[in-house]
Amino acid sequence: MWELASDLRGADEVRNSAVRNWVHRSVTHRGACAYDSAVIAGNGIGALAFAAHLARNPRFAGKVTVVAPPAAESRRLINGVSVRGIAADFMAAVLNTTHDGLMQIMSGSLEAAPVAYRQTAAMAVPRGSSWQFTRRGQWQAGATAQTPVVYGLRNSRVVAGMGELARSFPIDFVDARVESAAQLRSLSNGRKPLLVNATTNPGLLGGESKKPQRMVLAVQVPFIAGPGGVKHPLQPQTAFAPLIRRKGIIDVGYFTPFRDPMSPRSDWYGIVARVVDSDSGFDKDEELQIMTDELLGMAAAMGLSPDDIDETLAKA
Repeated sequence: MWELASDLRGADEVRNSAVRNWVHRSVTHRGACAYDSAVIAGNGIGALAFAAHLARNPRFAGKVTVVAPPAAESRRLINGVSVRGIAADFMAAVLNTTHDGLMQIMSGSLEAAPVAYRQTAAMAVPRGSSWQFTRRGQWQAGATAQTPVVYGLRNSRVVAGMGELARSFPIDFVDARVESAAQLRSLSNGRKPLLVNATTNPGLLGGESKKPQRMVLAVQVPFIAGPGGVKHPLQPQTAFAPLIRRKGIIDVGYFTPFRDPMSPRSDWYGIVARVVDSDSGFDKDEELQIMTDELLGMAAAMGLSPDDIDETLAKA
């Protein structure tokens, strides 16, 4: 099996070695490759990581094509924000960059990355116009943990940063929206292309999808800590999950350190999510407004205020 080579040293090589070992353990089948090229529709995190990995393989060098409109950056937190620590290791490995280099391009800063080394949780209970929290408990890693659990980075900046790093590899980037498998195949640089659908359209290559039985509603926004810093139960370098019991369902909150070059004042990020049955007849607008009030209320109780909410708040 071809092995992902690296010219990195020290802690970065240790991380890369861990990634290689994980791949070796996970790949249980060996055989001849049936493809001589690859065309990938989409330019998200998975698409760019796969493209970079393939492009570094001599068999696919110069024969990898990524087809998608350029990534559009926005202050509005439309997609996910939490990058798992181990995910950053995989990104750095496939993009052949240092961990510090990856964090700098994704956070837009030379300062230390916005990291949480542990996660805690507690129940959150509304009390009049404020909120109270039950005793905080450890959810992941302990009080003295030094291994990154999660980084708070805007998704569109992560994708744009990965795209910038991926352009150092022999990858063709085509600015187009793919409409069919035939169109995707026509953009191949080989005779036996692997066609990859990394878009949100499951039918692009002839696949089928079922109507989801459950949906995730969410609201999220970046925050600014007050002059006195964050308040209990929030802690520096620690992600916190406040849980709200409402109408027989748990609304799950999540707060983590955050940095975004387009919102330089922001130093925290928060989200509230709720899982609902698709056929339950729920009022989406009403639910999202309740969740927004929950998010802002809990944040205020912990010493946080939203950063330009009209430009950054996202609901889905």
